[in-house]
Amino acid sequence: MFRSYWKFYVIGMVALLMMEVGGVITHDSAIRTTADATQVSQAAPAMAVPLRRMSNGFKSGGAYVTPAAYRWADRVVTYRITDRSAYYRQIWQRAVQHWNAAGVVSLISAQPGAPAELQMSAVTPIPTGYGQIIGLTYTSYHRNTQIGNRPVLASAHSYLYKRVAKQMAYSQVEREHVAEHEIGHALGLTHAASKRSVMYYANRQSAITLADVAGLKQAYQ
Repeated sequence: MFRSYWKFYVIGMVALLMMEVGGVITHDSAIRTTADATQVSQAAPAMAVPLRRMSNGFKSGGAYVTPAAYRWADRVVTYRITDRSAYYRQIWQRAVQHWNAAGVVSLISAQPGAPAELQMSAVTPIPTGYGQIIGLTYTSYHRNTQIGNRPVLASAHSYLYKRVAKQMAYSQVEREHVAEHEIGHALGLTHAASKRSVMYYANRQSAITLADVAGLKQAYQ
């Protein structure tokens, strides 16, 4: 009787373990991860222009709208800046403020110890296989969950590459533009065809425009 009970217990535990592992596999297969890189701009730095002027790069009513492929389930997105450097923390924070000023989504700092949906970091090494890039954003999304035909994001991590920024003499404002670009990806925007958009694939000099805001509004309407 003892042997029968022990055999049943072992078989039951194995079955439970298989169910748990199967659940993890199913969960992982339902979430996909993608990456968007920002290429280095070789253009000479332009004269300093106030951000409030650069943010009006597109006239209202224009036909162009920055495309969006994903969105978060909610308009409130939590974030965490992982940098210890006060310089890069300020760059990320200003980029967050600029997107919040658009009035479409609300990026709020995650509470200490609580998970953040979006993480922001400035690092030195560039991942293998990407060449000379200034920024990169990894986004994970739920394959089987959509809102308005757009997959719902599960997590995002945006990076700025400090060594490249220094080598290519990016100013602080230009690094903020790259940070805005990467956060744009983290919110669901894809690369824009126009060089005037913050989401241009090699953006250096453009801040958030009305076209970028319009694209975000379409995704979160």
